[in-house]
Amino acid sequence: MIDDTEVSVDEDKVIFGADDGADNNNYRIELYSIFGDTKDSPAFDVSAYTVKENISITFSFDLSGYDGKARIYSGQVVSKDADGKNTAVNASAVTFSDSKGDIECNLDKDKFSAELTRGTYDVTVAADGYVTRVFKDQKVGKRLPDEIRKAELYKNGDIDGDGMVNVTDIANLAAHIKGIKSINDEYSAKTADVNGDTKLNVTDIAMIAAHIKGIRSLK
Repeated sequence: MIDDTEVSVDEDKVIFGADDGADNNNYRIELYSIFGDTKDSPAFDVSAYTVKENISITFSFDLSGYDGKARIYSGQVVSKDADGKNTAVNASAVTFSDSKGDIECNLDKDKFSAELTRGTYDVTVAADGYVTRVFKDQKVGKRLPDEIRKAELYKNGDIDGDGMVNVTDIANLAAHIKGIKSINDEYSAKTADVNGDTKLNVTDIAMIAAHIKGIRSLK
């Protein structure tokens, strides 16, 4: 309430807790700020309210789930289509791992969710028809990191992740093999290793070429 007027608040835009993934007692609530994440997208429209010069605002809220203990986090699995746009991918498994063990996510088609405490996790994302990806050292704080909230997977052979397996991928792999330009990204290298022997060589090029020509599809 502001001056006896009820304020409509979008709770999805209210930011709770620390953002450093640390297991500490730091805590904050960001409802609206001239800085930070709420600057351009506040939880309520301040221009819709006129207040007195001196006001008192009282907030009532439930700390359950936001007190540094476990809370529910959620994200989505996506992949690029031929037009370079993100499309939903049905996940087969999403796992958060730390020194305490593994936490398997609940899955609903392309969506996943899990009850997590703040901390640093390795996140493994798998889907049928796509190369399994491990996102290492992901800090979970007030929300999931952006690359986990939209976890992107590539198909086998799609080295550059543009949604297509084509001659560009062959050129990238050939340049790597010849020592001209290395494939330094670990996940891209994994998608280039189409036969799964942990080596990048002409066998992988031949298999990608056969896939492009329609002779033998990649699995």
